Amino acid sequence: MAKIDVLTATARDLQDQLIAGDVTSKELVQIYLEHISKYNDRFRGVLSVAPTDYVYKVADTLDQERGMGMLRGPLHGIPILLKDNIATDPEMGMDTTAGSLALSGSVVPGNAVVTQRLVDAGLIIIGKASLSEWAYYKGENIPCGWNAVSGQAHSPYIVGGVDPNDAPGGQTSPGGSSAGSATSVAAGFAPLSIGSETCGSLTMPADRAALYTIKPTTLDGGIVSGKGVIPISKNFDSTGPMTKCVWDEAVCLDAMVEPSKAIGKPEGGYVSCLKDPSWGSLRIGYVEPAPYYHHEPPVGFASFPPGTKEQMVAEINAAYDKLKTMAATVKKVDLKTYDETSQNKTKNLWGLLTYDFKRDLENYFAELKESKVKSLEELVKFNEDHREQELPPGKDNQARILDSVNSKMTQQEYDDLLAYNRRVCGREGIDKILADDGVDVIIGPADSQLYYIAAAAGSPIATLPLGYIDYNGRPFALAAMASPHQDAVLIRVQAAWEATFPARKAPPLDEVYASLKA
Repeated sequence: MAKIDVLTATARDLQDQLIAGDVTSKELVQIYLEHISKYNDRFRGVLSVAPTDYVYKVADTLDQERGMGMLRGPLHGIPILLKDNIATDPEMGMDTTAGSLALSGSVVPGNAVVTQRLVDAGLIIIGKASLSEWAYYKGENIPCGWNAVSGQAHSPYIVGGVDPNDAPGGQTSPGGSSAGSATSVAAGFAPLSIGSETCGSLTMPADRAALYTIKPTTLDGGIVSGKGVIPISKNFDSTGPMTKCVWDEAVCLDAMVEPSKAIGKPEGGYVSCLKDPSWGSLRIGYVEPAPYYHHEPPVGFASFPPGTKEQMVAEINAAYDKLKTMAATVKKVDLKTYDETSQNKTKNLWGLLTYDFKRDLENYFAELKESKVKSLEELVKFNEDHREQELPPGKDNQARILDSVNSKMTQQEYDDLLAYNRRVCGREGIDKILADDGVDVIIGPADSQLYYIAAAAGSPIATLPLGYIDYNGRPFALAAMASPHQDAVLIRVQAAWEATFPARKAPPLDEVYASLKA
């Protein structure tokens, strides 16, 4: 069997080895399950693992199909992890919990649509990735990456892991809510994973794990089905891939997208965007980094030790200068910050999410075959009744759930606020700048207000891994945004980026593992 470095191996690398006959899918599954068993007790990126008899049976079947020349696609026989808010059929032997004990033992009616599409593409689901509980829509000031089922996820890049005294989105945090999806790929628990994002939940953790991701278009129902995914908001949610290379991301997105919704998908699929990974005719608009970073406590949830923000700004500006030597157009653009578009948070997304969460989550509950809770009120009571596990010190509030329970927003108020956000962030924001400034994308710091703007507009957003902060080695990235259904343009930008900027660094896994509490 071929020697595989799980910290650097991409799905493309593994597929090459499968094609060459150097390894089988069953052997790959064994390699990754053993790696999870060795390291996950401290990193906690994986919430649950599929029973070995089940995954070995699936792998055997896919190996047999390969032997008969019946490949399902470019990801045939590749292991993958799914965020634990994405339903997996009970036959896979794993619950779908969103990190909540209230959903432990719940029974879903079957695979989420996106799960089934991945299975049909030949991927092997070996486990469920951990996450911020309820996709970070439970309470205020709870550390990103924590949930009651599996505890706190830690970045494989940061010695000592999450500092309990750090801000929820501080520089020791893995980000969220798709923390486990990101940390698991970086730690080598799977070559790729699926996360989800309402507002930043793919972008932020991918930024902090040196990964490529894309939150696909969500406008008008989006291009990836949310059926069977535990929701925050059907208007703003989407699943998306997390990968070490753009090829993995593109072929995974090809598998995920619904054919009937694939507006803007190239005839050869998103992977065809990689045929010419050059800047060529690409036109880039960029924003000054500093105004878009998150606020620090007490008004914000991110903290910046001395020198960290300055380093990121300097390296981002250096990246802009490098792009000016390669792309057809690189120019500064004037995109309003989300503080400005939300009128200092009086017209922001949270009012919309508060309204959507109760309606959409209770619709999800109604489809479950078995569940301890069927309403938000029952969920609130469950958390209170299980306070020791669900509301421990430092995580002892469920403010966002209670806000949804107590929301008095009317349908008309919702419609008006949704229209306002779509207009100021979309048609009068991203779309207008792209048209007026003659650019294809807008780039800026990934871990910033940009993902609020993209979410409000229903636009796609994708990461561009850039560097590592001197303070503790945390990766950081740029993000690129485009108009709805211009997902392919973002993948073109990612492909050009990957071809011209330094390759990502593998994390110091053993050093970090030794520094974490058992």
